[in-house]
Amino acid sequence: HTPNKIRVNVRNKIRHTLNIGDRIMLRANLLPPPFSTYPDGFNFSRFAYFKELGAIGYLTGKIHVVKKPARFLKQRNHYFSQMRLTVENLRHQISSIIKESISYPANVIANGMLIGMVSEIGQEELTALRISGTAHLIAISGMHVVIVAGLIFFIVENFGRNIQYIALRFNIQKVAAFSALLGIWFYLILSGAPISAQRAVGTSTLFFIAMLLDR
Repeated sequence: HTPNKIRVNVRNKIRHTLNIGDRIMLRANLLPPPFSTYPDGFNFSRFAYFKELGAIGYLTGKIHVVKKPARFLKQRNHYFSQMRLTVENLRHQISSIIKESISYPANVIANGMLIGMVSEIGQEELTALRISGTAHLIAISGMHVVIVAGLIFFIVENFGRNIQYIALRFNIQKVAAFSALLGIWFYLILSGAPISAQRAVGTSTLFFIAMLLDR
């Protein structure tokens, strides 16, 4: 059967800009997902099955853009895909701003720390992070979620308490908790929703729901 999804490794730098959602045509060598290489080892074939990956391989030619994403998605009314496209484009815009503001390699490390885009971090930088014991900082997890939640919570709370009209009519703490709750879920989506971030957001959600319910 034709694979639902394939994963192609691009070894050389792509000269032209590709956007998430582009329909592309390319030449690649494809192979079935491999089984474990030793007894009781990691079975990539099983992992690929649940990811709907039918083949993996590497690029052997040039990439040609057949259709741009907006037209393609409109024809098929893929509203969910359009939403994912919007989020991914936002991630790439933030990534571009970081790259323009900071020099290499700090910019790609900042991309990993802020929005979970770690693919451009070089092997030399990854090795240095591992040796220094700071590699965990580029994985979106509890520390990142707490910083986002804390900033939103205290900014909203201080803003509300300093305005008399709002402070006398609303429960500022609950408003701040609800704002932080929305903020961490948006950050989860923006960061690509890695498992470590899902755990942290789940715990934080329980915490803020408890505040909203006066528990």
